[in-house]
Amino acid sequence: NLNTREKVESELSKAVKYGLNEIWLDVKPSTGKALYDSDLLPRFESWGEQSVHEGYDYLGTVLEVAEQKGIKVVAAINTLGFGDTQTRTGLLYESSRWEGHTQCKLEGGEVKDIVDLQMPSEDGALLEPSSPQVQDFVVSYIDELCSRYPKLKGVCLDYCRYAGGEFGFSELALERFRLYSGKSSASVADIMREDGSKGPLYADWVEFRSMSVRN
Repeated sequence: NLNTREKVESELSKAVKYGLNEIWLDVKPSTGKALYDSDLLPRFESWGEQSVHEGYDYLGTVLEVAEQKGIKVVAAINTLGFGDTQTRTGLLYESSRWEGHTQCKLEGGEVKDIVDLQMPSEDGALLEPSSPQVQDFVVSYIDELCSRYPKLKGVCLDYCRYAGGEFGFSELALERFRLYSGKSSASVADIMREDGSKGPLYADWVEFRSMSVRN
């Protein structure tokens, strides 16, 4: 709906008419592709029947028009989302780069990778926040976004979290948890049992997950 400057002008004129002085603009949806100029993320080109023309700087255009109209812009990003589980599209389905660095779900005693699940349409396939590689990558693309668009009021870190209480059980996350807790023999059953009840290390696990998101 904002894939031309004319449409941006029209929509932001409505914002001014109805008294809005700030908008939050989605610039990186769940597929992991960017609706702005990036060297780190591929370009978001189409969704359904809608497309963005080559060379069109979506975020840059909105910032220009918004400044003229006295509107502040916050860039909203699906922070850890790099694939759409409904359509099975996006970076996690197009490349093996992040294999082993995605969130895994404990379901009926089994551990399942989020890329193999079909989540509700609003949820993306999320990277594992306890992975040092993921942390470095996320910080780098947010840094790029802020550096290239200094007129942004801020960045909304949407989906900078685990997909749910039963997520985070990848081999990588468990290994990081063992290092964090000092319990080298910690297993999934020590955190959460098959019947869904809490294991003896559950509180430590919650603290570890929270620390991972903060980091």
